[in-house]
Amino acid sequence: MCTTTSLTRFLFLLGLSAAVFPACVNSGAPRRPTAKASGVPVVAAVDPSASALTTDPALTYRVSSTTIEASTDANAGAPTVNIFLNTDAQSSPFSYHCNTVTSAGAGGQTAKPCNCEFSWQEINQTGASAVTVPRLSRTPVLNVQSGFVSCKAPNVYNAEVPDGTLIKLAIVPATGNSEVFEVKPYTFPKGAAAVAGAFQDEKGNTFDNVLRYSCYEQFKRGMDIISKVVKVPNPATAENASFPMASQFCVRKAGGGGSDCDGLPPPENSAQAYYYNLFIRNSESGDINYDNGRFVCPKVRESLIQASVSTTKGTEGQAWPLDSSFAVSLNPSPDFSVGIEAFTKLAIAGDPTSATSGCFQTAKNGGGGGDAGDAAAAGGGSSFIKSCLGFAAPPSFSGQCPAFKDSSGQVRRTYRLRRYVALYPPIFDTDGSAMEQAQSLDTIFVVDRPVKNPADPSKEFTMLGPKPCNFAFYDHRKVTNLKPGEGLPSYVGTNDPKWTGKNVDGIEFPNKYVSGQSCPAVVPVLSDDRSTFTLISVNKDAPGAGDLKHLYVRPIRAWAPHYEEDTDFYACVPLAYPLRDPPLHFMKVVDKK
Repeated sequence: MCTTTSLTRFLFLLGLSAAVFPACVNSGAPRRPTAKASGVPVVAAVDPSASALTTDPALTYRVSSTTIEASTDANAGAPTVNIFLNTDAQSSPFSYHCNTVTSAGAGGQTAKPCNCEFSWQEINQTGASAVTVPRLSRTPVLNVQSGFVSCKAPNVYNAEVPDGTLIKLAIVPATGNSEVFEVKPYTFPKGAAAVAGAFQDEKGNTFDNVLRYSCYEQFKRGMDIISKVVKVPNPATAENASFPMASQFCVRKAGGGGSDCDGLPPPENSAQAYYYNLFIRNSESGDINYDNGRFVCPKVRESLIQASVSTTKGTEGQAWPLDSSFAVSLNPSPDFSVGIEAFTKLAIAGDPTSATSGCFQTAKNGGGGGDAGDAAAAGGGSSFIKSCLGFAAPPSFSGQCPAFKDSSGQVRRTYRLRRYVALYPPIFDTDGSAMEQAQSLDTIFVVDRPVKNPADPSKEFTMLGPKPCNFAFYDHRKVTNLKPGEGLPSYVGTNDPKWTGKNVDGIEFPNKYVSGQSCPAVVPVLSDDRSTFTLISVNKDAPGAGDLKHLYVRPIRAWAPHYEEDTDFYACVPLAYPLRDPPLHFMKVVDKK
């Protein structure tokens, strides 16, 4: 549940529903954990009973590996877990201690039942913050050989255990088995999150670097308003006289429709193309979709440094910028319990990677589109896919972020990860009406930057990391040039005052006379005291300095996006290893004329 914060009030003042903002998670004070109605007892995970433990090497076993044998039968329930034991010359066959005999004396054997004991930590999201609940389940062994055991996974394995959860597995004697042995607990991650990452911690959590890349939207709309040519019959000759009207106009809308006028040019790509920040795991960067019709993710065309002489990223064919500043845990655990969800890729119908995923659900809507709220936040339609990036650590109540040891024993600190959101101005069609699409919104994750403390190197300072720079529109119609229409097209920052009073695409009312085609528009202008209207001609060749030479449709003011922090979002992450800065980006303009 999200509480009302400065960000919520910020969205409310702009007339937005909270549904357009990605759901915030893990805020407020911890609440009492609530057990799910799964039929599996929620008890403290414990080690096997003391009577089953031994210090005799011949009676101590270790698990070398496990495999999950999922059934093709949808009604089969939990999958079968195959457990391979690492036996050696000192160990006795494991079948001495366990078997599947169900009645005493059957076949001359003594029943020695055993259980597979599964324990894991459930991250409970029923309250305002994430809390961990110990889970434990025992299932009887199904098959026992000298170095092999199989058993069913817990009945909640598919439905309630998210992919990536670390599961601790042991084999213990069941009731009626007096054998003394010990199987050292073995930890394995469930499902798809068991991938190679950038590094691991000493508890087995795998971390992967998060890459950021940019995509921009594109849409077509009519770029010109022309005078409507009217045909009037001559009463004397019965012939039609054609002439352009100064008060009636022809426009072509974004969808291609428009008034039934001849001479209207086809729609063109608009310069009002906002860009959006997307995030994806480094191990999944091959799933990036570069174009889905509405959005395009630019690629690096010409690298400054050849890949053969440098490992610098940003080479030809890759998304831009693919920089990386923080990493996330791929496994939910008590130490890393804050789910990080973000827009990760473009949606393409039929694409197997175009499926949403949540950090605390085993399944969500899939098949080429996000939820309605996700789509609205993305700018309308099912154009972005929202996925679970991974998991972060919660900060302490004092706001400090924890540290941990990696698999090599090196201490790694974590730093505050902050989430910012910016609302982009609405988009208008050629005729000045608002286009029917959701509010354009960009979300970005920024990690605090460490600063060395000369007095105590072990206690770093932190400072807020950089938010996105202002971005530019590509002024391909040369609207901002000192002499409109001259020079070369160029990128012009949205905060450049040359945009003020102009239309991004240069859409304006006719302001020149072309025989038989157009004439300067005549528009009513309200007097300063708002008492009378005066008809004024829009004429680029008007001699007076105060004359109306241009009249743009929906003129804009120079602006810069304002990123507001989501103050309900609390997360700590380690820095990416290695850090990756964005490559330099240059523009090459070629005048096709």
